[in-house]
Amino acid sequence: MNCSNIDTATGHYGANCTAWAPTQWPPLLRRYAAPVRKNAPGGVPHNNFMETIHVRLKGPVGRRWALAAVNTLAKYRRNATAPAGPVTGPTISGCALDAGAGTLTLAFNETLLAGDTLWVNDASASYSSNKSMWGGHVIDTNGLMVCATPSPAPPRPINASCDTKCVEAGHCCMGDVSSFNQPSCSMGCTIGAATDITSVEECQRTCLAISANHSCDFHWETHNFQLCEVCPNQCKSPNVGECLDGCKFAFGEPIPQPWLEGNETTCGCQSWNFVRCSAWNAWPCSWPRSGDTYWYCEVGEGWKPPQPMRDAAAVLQREIARNASALRVALRDGSGGEVPPLGWAPQPNPFLGLWEPAKVSASTSAATVTVNVAPFAAAERDVLAVRYGWPITDGTGSCCSVTDVMDGLAVCIPGSCPLFAKDSGFPANPFFAAIVDGAEGEEAGMWEVDGHSGAAKKKCRCRAPQVCDA
Repeated sequence: MNCSNIDTATGHYGANCTAWAPTQWPPLLRRYAAPVRKNAPGGVPHNNFMETIHVRLKGPVGRRWALAAVNTLAKYRRNATAPAGPVTGPTISGCALDAGAGTLTLAFNETLLAGDTLWVNDASASYSSNKSMWGGHVIDTNGLMVCATPSPAPPRPINASCDTKCVEAGHCCMGDVSSFNQPSCSMGCTIGAATDITSVEECQRTCLAISANHSCDFHWETHNFQLCEVCPNQCKSPNVGECLDGCKFAFGEPIPQPWLEGNETTCGCQSWNFVRCSAWNAWPCSWPRSGDTYWYCEVGEGWKPPQPMRDAAAVLQREIARNASALRVALRDGSGGEVPPLGWAPQPNPFLGLWEPAKVSASTSAATVTVNVAPFAAAERDVLAVRYGWPITDGTGSCCSVTDVMDGLAVCIPGSCPLFAKDSGFPANPFFAAIVDGAEGEEAGMWEVDGHSGAAKKKCRCRAPQVCDA
C-alpha cells in the first residue's frame, strides 16, 4: 500500500515501506517529520489535495522569509550597507571545468552568502547521481544535471538480415506481432520480402495503409498482423516509422547511424517546444529528425518553426493537456465508464537524453562545490552545460525521483535537493549555465579555483539577467 496512508485494518503502514529515518534529514527540517509522516501538511492526515502546485510545508518557507527580513533590518546590519546575514540562497557566480581531472568546480557569490557557507546534502546523493534508481518515466530532476555530447557510436552491421537491422536500429517487436495499432519494423521486412512488392515506396505505402486502418488485426496476403499485442519490455512504442525503416532494410539500405546532435545550441536550450508535422517525415520532420514531431528550442539559440505552425501547436498542446486531465480523472474516480482516448501525442524529445545527473561534493572552500564529471570524460563526452533547480520537462520539479518515492513506498524528504546554505538553511537558487572556452570575451590564460590551476580554462556563461562568468 502507499506509505503515506495507514492501513485501517491493521493501524500500520505497508510492509514494503522504506524505513522511516528522520535522523537522516537536514537538521533544520527534522522538526517537521511528524506531519510529513502522516501526510498531513495542513494538520489533516492523508490530505495533501493541492499535490505539487503549492509547498506542502509552510513552516520552513515562513522561517526563511522571516530570517531574510530580519537580516535586512538596519539595527542588525554589519555596516551601513551590508545585511546581518544572507537574504537569499547560494547564488552561482562562476565555474571552472577541468576535463583532465574530471571535475567541474562551481563558485557561489560570497557577498550574497554574507558569512554563511555552502552545505551539500549527502543524503540526496543518490537522488541526483544515480539515474538507474529513478522511477517510472522520470528523466529529469531539480537536482544538478550536466549536458554532454553523445558517446561515439559503435560501427553498425552492413550485410545483416532485415530483422537484425531492425533490432540494431532499436526496434524489437518481431514477427507478425506489434502494439499500439501500428506496424513494426519486422512487418516492414515481411512486406518488403514479398515477391509482388518491387520497390521501397510500394512497401511503405502498405505500411501507411496498415497504420491508417487503426485496427488490432490486419490481414495482408498470408499474414494476419496482430497490432494490439505486447512487445518485449525494452521496446519503444511502435509507430509507422518503424515499418517504413523495415521497408528500407528489406531493400538493402544500411542502418542509419544514430543521430543526437549534442552541441552548444542543444545543450544551451533552457526550454523546449514542439510542432506537429503534416505527415510522417514531412518538413521539417525530415532526416535526421524522422517522425511527425519536430522539437525546437523555445528559449535559446537555434532555428524556430514558422509562427503559424507554432500557433497550431499551442492549440494542440491545450487539447493534449485536456485529454490527459480527463484520463487522470477517469482513472481516479474508477467509475467504470469509458476511458477517454489520449489522442495524438508527440514523440519523446531526443535531446533530453543529452542530460545526465551528476554528483555534487563539498569543497575545501566555503563558497565552492565540486561536480564529478569524470564519467563523461571516460565515455568521451564533452561537458557543455550545467543546470540546477531547472527542470526542462513538465512534471519534474522535484529532487525525489527515486523509485520508492515515485511508487509511494517512501516519503519525499523535505530538503532533498543537494545544495543549501549551512546556517540559514536557504536553498540554492536555480541556475542554467553553458560551459564555454575561457577565452570567449577575455584573454586566455591560467585559472585558479579552490587552489587548483590549469591552462585549459572553461567557464560558465548564463543567459541574462543571470550572471555567472566570474
